[in-house]
Amino acid sequence: MGGVTVRRPAASVFYNFVWGGLGIFADVPKNKQMKSVINWFEIYVADFDRAKKFYTEVFKVEFTDRVVETDRHTQMNYATFPSSGGTGGAIVKIDEVQPGPGGTLLYFDCEDVEIELSRVEKAGGKIIRPKLDIGEYGFIAFIQDTEGNMLGLRSANSKKHVRGSIGR
Repeated sequence: MGGVTVRRPAASVFYNFVWGGLGIFADVPKNKQMKSVINWFEIYVADFDRAKKFYTEVFKVEFTDRVVETDRHTQMNYATFPSSGGTGGAIVKIDEVQPGPGGTLLYFDCEDVEIELSRVEKAGGKIIRPKLDIGEYGFIAFIQDTEGNMLGLRSANSKKHVRGSIGR
């Protein structure tokens, strides 16, 4: 694996999302397995239109703009990623939360991370870590969006990994 050590994570509530399904946790008893831990995510942004353009260009998806009018959030922009019943999410502009590094790291499912990596800089983002082989778990890469959020890209190299798709 080119000098990179990949530790098997402890069985935890986030393995379905991060590691792509059971895979290495096939030995975990069924009553200890969760169907899906992550059911929603929000990526906070400073410039809503710029961020929407970035994600549209890199992942080739169309967002659904949502009107959010509440007393608590009068200055909120909200657009959801397409979802076919799996984990859903949105980009959000709200004054109370600022984007940036150091927060939650989301991994986006990719057929091949090189495809999305080829679009990142053209869309105004940065490549933080190029494609990295993580052995039987596939490949990952880290990018930074136009708002300063770091994101992971992951592609499986084995059919035993359960995968979804956000767009192409």
